[in-house]
Amino acid sequence: MNEEGDKIITFNLLECLLEEAQVLSAAREVQRLINHKIPESIKVHARCMKIPAGMMGWFSFITGGLLDDNYHIMFLMPVSGKLMLGTFHFPARMEKQEKEKFFTMVKSIQIITQ
Repeated sequence: MNEEGDKIITFNLLECLLEEAQVLSAAREVQRLINHKIPESIKVHARCMKIPAGMMGWFSFITGGLLDDNYHIMFLMPVSGKLMLGTFHFPARMEKQEKEKFFTMVKSIQIITQ
């Protein structure tokens, strides 16, 4: 989170199993759930992106906020066979520059196994 509290990134490693071949279908399923709860909010539909750490699925959506609309990127990838689900939230007016920062950040993800 930044000092203003308007940019937040999260990473959650869940117990759900996920393989690279399932990434796109998993991203589409999460997108479907968001679209069901917040109709017409999807900005970029689910897609995959190869990053150094593996295959990442992502999509984005917009929600209304108290002061400004909020842009959300949900992303997921397999980590040691489990689902890592992440989110990046920021003011929608900052879409262009924050999306660029997001893609730079995820390209630097490293999976370290012990």
